[in-house]
Amino acid sequence: MSIERRKNKYIAKKIMVLGTKGGTGKSFVAVNLAIDLFNQSKSDVVLFDIDYKSADDATILNIIPQTTIHDLLQKTDKLDLGLLGSSLTTCSSGIRFLPAPMNSIEAEYISSKQTIEIIDMLAEISDYIVIDTPAYFSEDVLSILESIDHMIIIATMDVLSIKNLKESLFILKQLRFPRNKIILILNRANSNVGLTISEVENNIREKIDITIPSDKLVPLSINKGIPLIIEMPKSIVSQSINKITQIIIGEN
Repeated sequence: MSIERRKNKYIAKKIMVLGTKGGTGKSFVAVNLAIDLFNQSKSDVVLFDIDYKSADDATILNIIPQTTIHDLLQKTDKLDLGLLGSSLTTCSSGIRFLPAPMNSIEAEYISSKQTIEIIDMLAEISDYIVIDTPAYFSEDVLSILESIDHMIIIATMDVLSIKNLKESLFILKQLRFPRNKIILILNRANSNVGLTISEVENNIREKIDITIPSDKLVPLSINKGIPLIIEMPKSIVSQSINKITQIIIGEN
């Protein structure tokens, strides 16, 4: 990252990835989207895992991080851009990564104020920040909404997830979050579970933007520790990730 960019206060595009409940595939999408953004945009992409009590991104990337956000905050009372940049984990895929704490106890020591400050600083040293959030409207999520460029909401084909999706959209409407910043994703959309995509759309009174099919390649990629977008870039799931990426970079 050049000194000139820092001087000019270049601000990265921020993408939040939110699940409507646990198990929607939120972290899988966040990791693979970050890599696809890097590949397609040829830009500097940072993945920031603020789902502090789960820390799934490191597992999906098959990385044992040297420095988590908790470690970083313990190093110094005054964080600067140089220290932050040097503390990020550079992945073999090309993205840079700021992991969540490796145990949930450490998560209790990270405040929303600190999370906001780090996101603001990351925005000065990158082009895109993909933010993997908890699967609910936590204090951290609410505190950064105003600065988000895209919110990806991921639901699955079950009534609890759809109920939570409808509630999430209601909350965002009450908070006056622009609908054109929201990308609605239905994961495992081809699952034969007694619901159709049309029924989901009628329930939430919104159109689903992108569907991701169920595919055994997804758990296989997670178990192998190789993101699907790298190992099987032509797979139907990877093609769905490509569509999300195109929405995000298409505005540039």
